[in-house]
Amino acid sequence: MHRMLLLMPPPDPLVPELFDLITVVSTRVASGEIDFAWAAYVYNSYERDLVRDRPQGTPRRAMPEVEVSEVERYVQFYALQKRPDGETALAESARPAGEPEGSNRLHLEEIEAPAARQKGATSPAKTK
Repeated sequence: MHRMLLLMPPPDPLVPELFDLITVVSTRVASGEIDFAWAAYVYNSYERDLVRDRPQGTPRRAMPEVEVSEVERYVQFYALQKRPDGETALAESARPAGEPEGSNRLHLEEIEAPAARQKGATSPAKTK
């Protein structure tokens, strides 16, 4: 995340809470409630405040607290909402600049193939 936003990596104690923040914000980005630019702003602001207020990351906020106290506060304060003419966010639009299109893309068949092979190998042979 920090690489995409051109930020220095966060201190290690802050990573778990920042991961929770990304989890909460990403669901809102995927639904189109918050666009990528606002998600970046929310993340950057949260990380900056976290470094200033709790540099050791303690006490750590739980994920529901992050969602209710922080993300919802940004949504309410800035009146963030889905644009009527906007589309639902796609992961491709978050691709870092210079990265070739489709470099990290997996097709459904590629994801399901190992599980299907394993299931076929462990299941008993069907008899006719």
